[in-house]
Amino acid sequence: MNILQIKLFLNTVNLHSIHKASEHCNISPQGASKALLLLEQELGIALLKRSNRESLPTKDGEAL
Repeated sequence: MNILQIKLFLNTVNLHSIHKASEHCNISPQGASKALLLLEQELGIALLKRSNRESLPTKDGEAL
């Protein structure tokens, strides 16, 4: 877990969008998505419910 992953996660939750969060953190959307997937794998839980329109936190994501 690193600070960029935490920033991406918090921005995604606040903006409801990985794409918008990636712009805010100056990283590509693909890089942001991969970083968030690695964070979920490291923690062993799903943090986000992803769809084409938005990304919302799961119950575990809200707890984090």
